[in-house]
Amino acid sequence: LRTKEGRDYWAYGGDFGDEPNDANFCCNGMIWPDRTPHPAMYEFKKVAQPVSVSLSRLGRGVIDVMNRQDFTDLSWLHGFWEVKVDGQVVDKGKVPTLKTAPGKSERVRLPITDPGMLRGQEAFLMIRFEAAKETAWCQAGHEVAWHQSGLAFKGRADVTRLPFAHPIRIEEGEDKIRIRGGSWRIDFSRDLGRVESWLVNRRELLTRGPQINLWRAPTDNDGIKAKLEGNGQSGKPLGKWLALGLDYIDLEVTSLNVQEEGECVTVETRHVARGKGDKVLGEHRQRQRIHPDGTVVVKNEISIRKSIDDLPRVGVELVLSPSLERMEWFGRGPHESYWDRKRGAAIDRYCSTVTNRYVPYIVPQEHGNLTDVRWMAITRPDKSGVLFVADQPMECSALHYADRDLFGARHTADLTPRRDTIVKLDVHQRGLGTASCGPDTLEKYRLGSGDYAFTYRMHILGAADDPAAVARQEY
Repeated sequence: LRTKEGRDYWAYGGDFGDEPNDANFCCNGMIWPDRTPHPAMYEFKKVAQPVSVSLSRLGRGVIDVMNRQDFTDLSWLHGFWEVKVDGQVVDKGKVPTLKTAPGKSERVRLPITDPGMLRGQEAFLMIRFEAAKETAWCQAGHEVAWHQSGLAFKGRADVTRLPFAHPIRIEEGEDKIRIRGGSWRIDFSRDLGRVESWLVNRRELLTRGPQINLWRAPTDNDGIKAKLEGNGQSGKPLGKWLALGLDYIDLEVTSLNVQEEGECVTVETRHVARGKGDKVLGEHRQRQRIHPDGTVVVKNEISIRKSIDDLPRVGVELVLSPSLERMEWFGRGPHESYWDRKRGAAIDRYCSTVTNRYVPYIVPQEHGNLTDVRWMAITRPDKSGVLFVADQPMECSALHYADRDLFGARHTADLTPRRDTIVKLDVHQRGLGTASCGPDTLEKYRLGSGDYAFTYRMHILGAADDPAAVARQEY
């Protein structure tokens, strides 16, 4: 259909005056109506691929290739391998021609050598199988299967040196605390207990946060929001989350302390998160250690009360300046991935934009998540901006939509992207499951009560800085 303003969108049950209807349940498969694949299609392709690979214990470069087909050997495929260090190709070659019989395995040795890594770098072996010639269903060169494995190499010490930085100054006002360095300035709001401004070279970098976040714009599997009223959605995760008031959490500042620690300054805050009926959901303790070069090491401790057994996510949210649009990360990609749907996304170094992370699900919902992320850079076109580095692989996203924007929209045409960039950094998001028409998310992919702890760093990136090199610095 088309709006009065000329915006096209995919319609669904009820949009045509049809009664009764099943809302968008008629068009929520793995492809859009124009046959464009959903990100979930890449997951299906990976788990259904006809070739599997495992590393042998006989030595580096020895692999076992299994033919999962029932009737055809593997001679119709060409295999290629490459070794990447932090996303950069350092070695590559061809897999010997295979004639592995159906249901059988074949052992292959690849000439992999030590790439000479730096400490903190990671190496991955990627093996891809392509159709050797045109078939009835694909062109020659079509990727049929792939496998990725981490490789263990000892890294040598990096010679990266931290730049000279000016001493930090603290200016305490009635309503805010200002912390200054040579080319940067961070303002904390006393009333809200959070950063309200982070200027670097007189340009705004961060405008709000980070602060605790337990909510996500519900997926169709969480509960079909178009059918919330009066037909059983209260039993879905979405109904439980709304009953708790997770969509509008109120944060109460219980303490804010600033202290000098050597050449650094530490700002420690505590927030109590309250939901519907002023019910306490949990507490967030955050220690931001600010270094003279402007790097902020953020340690988070989040405690969720015992009565809460199911949450959409556990993490933090922050808002960046509208000028930050370029996006680069080292983690799974290039499409979105989730805790229980990430096998079809390989670990690599990817580059995109915040705008292009939008996934236009027919009913707007949670999207664009990344898993197993080591670092993520959000920058201006000149590559200056901010770098987030995880102490342990995290989940994260960067979008031009707030969760309330997505939850409040019934069609893609209802959405207008914001100018600023909303960043989520998570311990985990709840898995997706299949509860719209099948079993709910497995228990091991759910988040409940208890204590969560995670640490990340925020670095100022200059236009000439390599995010991977900055991420390896130790603080």
